[in-house]
This record gives sequence, C-alpha cells and structure tokens, in this order.
Amino acid sequence: TVIARQDPSNRMRRTTVHVSVTTVLLVAGTAVALAVDDLGLTYEIVGAISGISLALILPPLCFLALSEDRFYVGLHNILCTCCVVIGILSTTGCMVALNLPA
Repeated sequence: TVIARQDPSNRMRRTTVHVSVTTVLLVAGTAVALAVDDLGLTYEIVGAISGISLALILPPLCFLALSEDRFYVGLHNILCTCCVVIGILSTTGCMVALNLPA
C-alpha cells in the first residue's frame, strides 16, 4: 500500500483552523459564563441548542451531504431543507423564550 504524505502547507492550515476554532469556542464559553449570573440558564441554553441540533439539524444535513443527488430538487431534499429550517427556527424560538422575563 502507498501511504499518502500530507502536504506541509495543508497540515499547517488544518492546525491553524483547529486552533482558531478551539480558541473561538473557548472565548465564547468564557464570555457566556462571565455574562450570565444564573448557571441554570446557561445549562438551559446549551441543552436547547445541542438537543435541537442533534435531533433536527444534523441528521438531514448528513443525509444531504451523503446523497448522490444533493443538488436535485426532489421530495427528500425539500423535506430535509424544511427540517433544517424548522430546527433553526426552533433554536431561535428557544433562545427568545429563555430570555423572556418570568
């Protein structure tokens, strides 16, 4: 078997992207932790975003990415797109509902 060698510039680019994304996530988490007094609210927001993402957004996106006719406007692609849009709207609705005063 032939072992593919990685291009050093490609490896450096991947490392840069990894470090950048990790830094942004760390800074965003720290900013939320410093801005919010109630840790329960933070858990609610994280739970709402991750739950809706895992249930409504990621599966249709994976289906669209793996389908051979992803640019074909068919029933499956329309339903997947609708599911992603509903997931994004649900996430937005959860954020608005969690920020309303009780």
